[in-house]
Amino acid sequence: MQKKVTAILFLHIKTFFQDYSEKKGDIMDFLINKKLKIFITLMETGSFSIATSVLYITRTPLSRVISGLERELKQRLFIRKNGTLIPTEFAQTIYRKVKSHYIFLHALEQEIGPTGKTKQLEIIFDEIYPESLKNLIISALTISGQKTNIMGRAVNSQIIEELCQTNNCIVISARNYFHRESLVCRTSVEGGVMLFIPKKFFLCGKPDINRLAGTPVLFHEGAKNFNLDTIYHFFEQTLGITNPAFSFDNVDLFSSLYRLQQGLAMLLIPVRVCRALGLSTDHALHIKGVALCTSLYYPTKKRETPDYRKAIKLIQQELKQSTF
Repeated sequence: MQKKVTAILFLHIKTFFQDYSEKKGDIMDFLINKKLKIFITLMETGSFSIATSVLYITRTPLSRVISGLERELKQRLFIRKNGTLIPTEFAQTIYRKVKSHYIFLHALEQEIGPTGKTKQLEIIFDEIYPESLKNLIISALTISGQKTNIMGRAVNSQIIEELCQTNNCIVISARNYFHRESLVCRTSVEGGVMLFIPKKFFLCGKPDINRLAGTPVLFHEGAKNFNLDTIYHFFEQTLGITNPAFSFDNVDLFSSLYRLQQGLAMLLIPVRVCRALGLSTDHALHIKGVALCTSLYYPTKKRETPDYRKAIKLIQQELKQSTF
């Protein structure tokens, strides 16, 4: 009976979209799993910022889903104006057609669907793992219907070994511990960092290299997890500094920016964080070609568990298409 009801529901929604998509059945697979939920939420909130709170997802992947859906349907769904989403007539037509089906599908999933049967995933983030990527992973798992128990703790080689022996969990870290028996995969997240230089160290629009030597270089959250070899090479080749005075002390952003403004230090911040904070980059240099490596650890003897295998694949896919 369950399969019959689900099949009928699928047919109703699929039939409506057939005239607007060349992919037909393929697009419906995505809509029922994720895109439909995002579309309904945006229609009812009319705001990206509110929808991110409701869905526990950051704005970038949310916007990516809607843009992809518009490309597949070859129709505009929303007009963006002053931070508000105004649904088009086409979007309103879709909403009226699928809302009742969505309510029924949601109730069905809660009662007998895969969400209700999914085992809770134990996911442990290394305490130094960047918060923005952590939120990206949690959002992806939440939308997929996975139940998660999220923890953060200081991770080292011994702890990974203990966790893999005693707990059915995934350990996510930006550091490599070379546990071959429990290492599932490594994924590099492309991006870059901005090197902020005190304004008074600029001469005719270019940094005065002679004054930079010996100036401490502070790391903002996430930047210290990038490939330091590339950053060292940049200092040597571009600035002529062979031994930069890196400081890895945990200093809050306000204190770091204050020291930058006073000409007491330079500051390394991931590009993505700069954009999120709206920082001016007039006196900053872009260090390209650096990537953050994420290592996923999971016990070999339990790797065949379907829920965990699905979660690991989802995490890897999200990170591969992300920029930091």
